[in-house]
Amino acid sequence: MRSVLTALCLFASTAYAVPAQFTHQGRLLDADGVPLEGEATIKFRVTDSEEGGAALWEETLMLPLTGGFYAAVLGATEDNPLDTDVLSQAPVWLELQLDGEPAMFPRSPIHSVPYATMATVAEEVSGGP
Repeated sequence: MRSVLTALCLFASTAYAVPAQFTHQGRLLDADGVPLEGEATIKFRVTDSEEGGAALWEETLMLPLTGGFYAAVLGATEDNPLDTDVLSQAPVWLELQLDGEPAMFPRSPIHSVPYATMATVAEEVSGGP
């Protein structure tokens, strides 16, 4: 009986991998500082340089705006995942571009969060992952 219960528990568990995507939130204001409303088409671009450089990945999303605020999950589509190889080329920067406008500047550096930094340490533990 114990072996059947153990087998059921093993099959019921789910393995989770680190997702190759990340969330980004921001606020869009017009030239007078008034928050934008409605929907905005935003192109998100990961680049290899703070200025100039090459685009390593990009995605265009139409997002709802409330009081100018938006939230996006980048790399969530199957046909355009945010490959972890892109993020491993650190330092990398995030550039935003509203539909029909030049890219915004300055670009924002993409930093790891403390939990991800701990995962890097775990990979270097004797014996590897």
